[in-house]
Amino acid sequence: MALVADIEDPTERIEAEVCTLAGQIAAATCRFVLLIAELDRRGAWAEWGCRSMAHWLSWRCALGIVAAREHVRVGRALEELPQITAEFEKGRLSYSKVRALTRVATSTREPELIEFATVATAAQLVRTIGAFERSRGDTESERARLATRRVRFFTEDDGTVTLDARLTREQADLIKEALEKAMKEVPASDEDASAEARRADSLELLARAFLAGRSDRVSTEVVVHVDDDELTEEELTPFVERMMCDTSVRVDVRRGDEHVVGRRKRTIPLALRRAIEHRDRGVCRFSGCSNERFTHVHHLAHYVHGGPTNTKNCVLLCTFHHRLVHEGGWNVWGDGDDTLLFVSPRGRRFSDAYEECRPATFQPMSGINARTIEAGWGERFDLSDAVDAVQTWVSMCN
Repeated sequence: MALVADIEDPTERIEAEVCTLAGQIAAATCRFVLLIAELDRRGAWAEWGCRSMAHWLSWRCALGIVAAREHVRVGRALEELPQITAEFEKGRLSYSKVRALTRVATSTREPELIEFATVATAAQLVRTIGAFERSRGDTESERARLATRRVRFFTEDDGTVTLDARLTREQADLIKEALEKAMKEVPASDEDASAEARRADSLELLARAFLAGRSDRVSTEVVVHVDDDELTEEELTPFVERMMCDTSVRVDVRRGDEHVVGRRKRTIPLALRRAIEHRDRGVCRFSGCSNERFTHVHHLAHYVHGGPTNTKNCVLLCTFHHRLVHEGGWNVWGDGDDTLLFVSPRGRRFSDAYEECRPATFQPMSGINARTIEAGWGERFDLSDAVDAVQTWVSMCN
């Protein structure tokens, strides 16, 4: 099959093929999200050391994490919506429409919502559902509101930058409290500085404090109290080993009430940490993970077991996977400067290069043509009337 249409093909034929493919894509996407829901139910993502089904999709299926979360949400919602699922798998509803419908649909509301969805364009449906959710303001739209959180920066003509933030109530309260406390530590840049200006200076203080901590990599100091002057391997729990991978360690040895000695050891020199971060590009080395935040230096062979503190024996792991390796039964083998092999508690072995899976069994559905997925009308519509209609359907179904 040619990669592009032949230049001599009539425009109408190309249009028909595009519309037919849109219906086929919708049908394939329906199966895709339903299989995602099944894998999520089985917890298949956990066997790969992933945080969630969305993270597994981001790794194995090349989806952005936000899109992956939506695919999981839609797939799980469709399990309770058989009529919408039927229209979706026949290619009559696009993923965009189904994504919007699953935010408000219930099994009793399906027929009316499907009727509206098949005649409205995707843009009209999304706009109507959004307005309907805003008009309700109940808990069902909480997830949709959460998805709107953001922080944006706009450079003004005079060189200053406007920060626009949309936060949850909890996030806003936390930031307000932090700013109020920081304002007490920040002297006013001038005597006439307004509260808003001082709050801006306080925000800078918070950012500098955080960056200073990250750039210097000030690690937690673990203080281990023992009753003798020897710290044996048997006394080290997996939790302590994880904490000691990337920390300053002080061992306080006591005999009864007598303090015998206190020894302090810094396990990861700053220069070495920088070399490890440069090699790993600041990203967790666990297969499929792309986390760049809150990374720790992990000893492949822990130093309490004789493992050296060098680039070959140390790799970056995020907090989640660092805990998984130490306390979740996972093992990591290999050379930090080369490929790593990860072994799950069940003995499943994988690395960045995993085996090819067998081809998918899905075949494009027959009966889908250029008219299957198109909207019934799509002309300009009255948003208020559309929302009123949806509210009427909901009230009738409740």
